[in-house]
Amino acid sequence: MMNSSAPTFNCTNRMGRIILLGMEEIIGHNQVCTVLNQASLAEVIQPDPPCNPEVDFSFDKIPQLQATLENVYGLAAGRGLAVRSGRACFKHILREFGAEMGLMGLDYRLLSLPTRLKVGSQSLAALFNRQTGQHVELALDDEYIHWNIEPCLVCGEKRTETSACQLTIGLLQEAMYWVGAGKIFQVEETLCIARGDPQCTLRVRKNPIN
Repeated sequence: MMNSSAPTFNCTNRMGRIILLGMEEIIGHNQVCTVLNQASLAEVIQPDPPCNPEVDFSFDKIPQLQATLENVYGLAAGRGLAVRSGRACFKHILREFGAEMGLMGLDYRLLSLPTRLKVGSQSLAALFNRQTGQHVELALDDEYIHWNIEPCLVCGEKRTETSACQLTIGLLQEAMYWVGAGKIFQVEETLCIARGDPQCTLRVRKNPIN
């Protein structure tokens, strides 16, 4: 089990900005402003988080945003929008960090699918560890890639009977879709801090659905 303490409970402004851009791509700028206002996060609207590596974007903002999506649009629709926002985030992550992660070169693209999945997952997990206050560990077996996360950027102190990491699920769905060159991979959450589990664990099935 991972240590429950983390060096910081902030992520970088750069990553916080990516999360807001992903959400804006799905629901539009005006609706993002509405969600931020209802989440009592109006200070985030103007100015937007600067695109710098300073670790000033509080973890608290992300659970508030997702909870407000659920309040504004209803539970099912709000969670669906969070998944779609997570998927949109990956495009911005790739634009900002793709070269740094080693995912843009021909050498990576020519790897076999299993190796691309492994290397791509390791690169993304390492990015999360650098850019957020989370501790991400990967565990691989014959069937799955398990993402073990603690503390959780998305859960915060939220408590629920169901999984709460829709934003992360969407991000991993899109990441695996890109890594797999258009193949779809099952992503599901098996443990969630919001449900009272000691960590969040999301597993990616190695064999694509299509």
